[in-house]
Amino acid sequence: MGSDTAVAVAGDDQVEASGPADGWDAALDALEMAAAQAQALALAGLAGEATSPAVWAPGSEDLGPLPARLAARAQQILDAQAEAAQLVAEASALSRRHLETVAALRPHPSGTPVYLDVEG
Repeated sequence: MGSDTAVAVAGDDQVEASGPADGWDAALDALEMAAAQAQALALAGLAGEATSPAVWAPGSEDLGPLPARLAARAQQILDAQAEAAQLVAEASALSRRHLETVAALRPHPSGTPVYLDVEG
């Protein structure tokens, strides 16, 4: 599944000035793991076996522009995130349909009283 969003990349001359690429590697590792977990949780939700996801928080360091050598990997992760978002939307829609079905099966109280209290 493709993404309409593109990854912005720094030119090779900006990579050295932006800081260590190790920070970008670690950030992309974390994003890749989060996308894989989101996909797995969405698929489990579609199968009725969902669990709670781990909480993700952005890093506090300023990584600067993305090094050009990591652009392809970043685009793959972006595509994986888009696929995970689609799976989450499908799981959410399925869940909503299930809830609507369960709600339709519940007895609904009528607006007319069943008993009339003539002594009280």
